[in-house]
Amino acid sequence: MKKIKIILLMIFCTSYIVANDNNFMIDENKYFDIIYTKNHTTDAKFVKEHIKKLIDINDKLFGYRFDEKLTIILESNDKQVANAYSTQYPSNMGVYYNGGASMNNYFAHNSWLATLLTHETIHNYQLNAKKSKISKFLKKYLGNNYMFIRGGVFFFTMPNIFLPTVLVEGNAVLNESLYQNGGRLYSGVFNAMKNTVLIHSDYTPAKFINNRSDFPYGTGKYIIGGYFMKFLATKYGLTKTNKFFYAHSDHSMNPWLLNRTFEAHFGKGLEPLIDEFIEQTKTKHKNFQKLNVKESLNRSKSGIELSKIDGKIYFTTTNLKNTKELNIFDTKTKKLQTQNSSLGGGKIFKIDGKLYTNTSGQINPTQYKAGLFDDSRYILQSTTGKAIQDIHKDKISYVSISKSFRKTRLYIDKKFYANISSNAMFDDSGAIYYFKQQKSKRVLYKNKKPIYNMDGYFSKIVDIVDGVVYIVANTKHGSGLFAIKEGETTKLSTADNIVDAKIISKTRFLASSIDENGYKVSAHNITQTKAKPYFANITKKPLMTYNIDKKPTAKLDNKSYDEFSYLNFTNIYPIIFLSSDENSSYLSITASFIDTKATSKLDIMFVDEHEEDIGLISYINQTNRLSYGASVGFVDRLELNETIKQHNKENKKEYMANISIAYPLLKTGRHSIDTKLSKYFDPDYKEKNPTVFKLSHDYTRQFAFGIKPHRQLSTTLYLKADRNNSFAGADIVSTNHLFWNSYLQLRHKNIQSDTENFIDGRGVKVNSNPVEILLDETNFEATSLKSSLYAKDVAMSNIELSANLGLSWYLYFLPISLRDETVFVGQNIFDITISDKHKFTETYGGISFDMLFGHTLAVPVVVKYIKNDIDDESGKASISLGVRY
Repeated sequence: MKKIKIILLMIFCTSYIVANDNNFMIDENKYFDIIYTKNHTTDAKFVKEHIKKLIDINDKLFGYRFDEKLTIILESNDKQVANAYSTQYPSNMGVYYNGGASMNNYFAHNSWLATLLTHETIHNYQLNAKKSKISKFLKKYLGNNYMFIRGGVFFFTMPNIFLPTVLVEGNAVLNESLYQNGGRLYSGVFNAMKNTVLIHSDYTPAKFINNRSDFPYGTGKYIIGGYFMKFLATKYGLTKTNKFFYAHSDHSMNPWLLNRTFEAHFGKGLEPLIDEFIEQTKTKHKNFQKLNVKESLNRSKSGIELSKIDGKIYFTTTNLKNTKELNIFDTKTKKLQTQNSSLGGGKIFKIDGKLYTNTSGQINPTQYKAGLFDDSRYILQSTTGKAIQDIHKDKISYVSISKSFRKTRLYIDKKFYANISSNAMFDDSGAIYYFKQQKSKRVLYKNKKPIYNMDGYFSKIVDIVDGVVYIVANTKHGSGLFAIKEGETTKLSTADNIVDAKIISKTRFLASSIDENGYKVSAHNITQTKAKPYFANITKKPLMTYNIDKKPTAKLDNKSYDEFSYLNFTNIYPIIFLSSDENSSYLSITASFIDTKATSKLDIMFVDEHEEDIGLISYINQTNRLSYGASVGFVDRLELNETIKQHNKENKKEYMANISIAYPLLKTGRHSIDTKLSKYFDPDYKEKNPTVFKLSHDYTRQFAFGIKPHRQLSTTLYLKADRNNSFAGADIVSTNHLFWNSYLQLRHKNIQSDTENFIDGRGVKVNSNPVEILLDETNFEATSLKSSLYAKDVAMSNIELSANLGLSWYLYFLPISLRDETVFVGQNIFDITISDKHKFTETYGGISFDMLFGHTLAVPVVVKYIKNDIDDESGKASISLGVRY
């Protein structure tokens, strides 16, 4: 029964889209469906007016048509995430969130929704491609499987999902820049990032192709990949570049044959093309100048945003692993103060003497919102749903996220002011400045009056002093600092890697600059030269122009969406394992049905093993705050021994079932409180049908690239009823960063029962099989034991030390690399009461690391040795995948 319990767990842990309590509607068409909430009706009309033409354009550019309709989901305004994603499982779909509506500066665009529509649809073309007859056959008869396995041989229904991130995201970044809506290839900041990494570091094809865990992290794959795809499009044409993805989808058995595809499609292998791209960049941008930093005030691995408040400049710095600092630079004394900080990323604001950052976060179990957050990650309620731009005395300017999906709408004191295409900033008199986009031209406004214009899609207002507007804008080789005065521009530094700045005095400025190792803040003299921001159009004629300013008039069905009506067949997944040992062979077939929005899932499963057949139907629903799941099935045991048959008939069930409901009570700041009630019918015992109630609280402070939480305290309380017996207990886990990249974890778990009986499975179970604990969390894991046992009282204390070595080993010619090695040692002390008290200790150690599979997918691997002090032969070595210690 162990295999089926693992499968059950996977079913009940699967989640695609964060649940909420909004009512969705659906507009159904021949080639696409649009799912949206009422407040996104106008946005859905915008999508409908453009998607058909976008599909027609890319059918030609990518050389094929989708084999199933495209579903576009405009997620609820309750999820203000600055992101989106495309996927081929469970269907050909793209999910868009409105949280990036104020990120014009970052994306160098005019419309967040138009950018998502282009970028994510391009992903659908890349991933949906199936040139191989095998892939087409599998899709037609088995649906959307990631892969089909038979006897250890892999067949891939969608080979391109295993392509390196740099090629997939890079191509989407290139295409997003071709629709007269700007795009990241128009950003001088990203041009500077690309140039400094390629020119000033030892950049190799192995660094290019692998998802590395060092600067510039994931962003580099988008940007360097985008410029590489621009290089290919310039050399071979856009159509041939895009058709690479259809050509590569022919590899249904080995999707990592990149060089073979490149050589056949472009006439050159990938590695020489990467080398040529790097050399071309070095030649073209040989005059790229970095800011001459003699002494930096501080450094950071994450982008730095400078805020000037009451004559002081505030900013945060972090190594993204275990430290964060608040920096305060006094413009009068020229001194810097630093202190440890828990503030989030984003621009800093000061309200009533308290510091906040302009960011986004979870404010309750169903809402993730933009706003001002304090150092405990609590939102200032009056700023909920607002991307704060600037504050002047009692005036506040902000972008309303809920109303800015299609175009960025600026408000001042709750009143709509203007549509904008950049950040907005007040001067000392309270006048507001911002840029608006007019085709490929940017126009600077003071209040409602245009005062300056320039070519391009990128410019960031960084300071306004005595009527002079200071901006970061494009240079020929990156981004620089400019001043706009009376319609004339002056360049204030020869550097091409300035990403933010503040004026200190008439002769000095403070700058945040980017280099190959991260960001740094430093002070410099102003050197004025007459110059204009640089602009070079990527395409002479846009592939399509989005009608952003025109109110969309497309008609929608406005048909109510519910997950039951739109439960669709997704796939059949067969696994056939044949072995020379008859007892090890088995057959498993699962048919899955998932609704269009991917919030509910029905599985029908059959497993044929040597000693038993299992049939199972499972359903999970995560549509709303209250999520639930259930499963029911039969167990047909095939023992030939009459004694065993009679024993099973008297002591075991011929069926199995499981039902669970979960309801989050609190999610705000760094705290969460969750509840779960479950009941399962254990097929291995006639009368065993436990009911378990779980109440858990978690406090976590986590850095993006920390191997463990910087600080975490998790407390879980359990109540369990099994037959006429009751259980109660608690599990407390504390994790703390020590120094460097080392951590200390302490844990104590204690469960008590009023009885124990091994024969009929009563009491607290201590498992020798580590998987079974996942079905019932009141169980314990002791993998060094030879067999499991039941007890009245079990207590386990754990101490573990771990240290991340930060080593990496990246390969180009093989699709397997290693990164983020961590060594750990620990000890479990068990106190067990059966009829008498028993005590034993497990000591373990090992190493964990990420195996970077296919240059892209990080699979955690743990190599561990464990031994107890009661059995000389207890030593066990194990290798496990997908679990991080």
